Amino acid sequence: MSYTIKDSNSFMNGLETFSGVKLKEKEMVKEMLHYSLSSDSLKLFEDVCFTAKYISGLMRVLKSAATMNDVNNTDSIKSDLAKNFEQFTVQIKGIILLMPEESQESLTQTYLEMTAESFSKLNNLILDLEWAKRYLNDLKRTQ
Repeated sequence: MSYTIKDSNSFMNGLETFSGVKLKEKEMVKEMLHYSLSSDSLKLFEDVCFTAKYISGLMRVLKSAATMNDVNNTDSIKSDLAKNFEQFTVQIKGIILLMPEESQESLTQTYLEMTAESFSKLNNLILDLEWAKRYLNDLKRTQ
């Protein structure tokens, strides 16, 4: 089965309901989806959602590994996390480049600067995009 996003507003309304209104960077996700759709780059949005979900999973594994003494491959998990985090930022930059020039610098500063606030916002964005991936998976299963 296949599902294709056709309208960012209806997708976002469904996503908000699906997530239980847990989205913290809803406007950024909506803009990312809107500009991905309008520039025929939906695959980039879907890829960034996949990467976000993967990163979230790796972070959960690392957190649980910290409390378990028998997990001894955390170095490979950390390496995979770093590689995927780098890929994620490249994907985010790619989507930001689809947006109007006047907002690109501001969004880059908001999400990709090396500050605690940017990192916090980026983590929230990762969690929101993980919800988007889960929602996409759900839509594909139920179509």
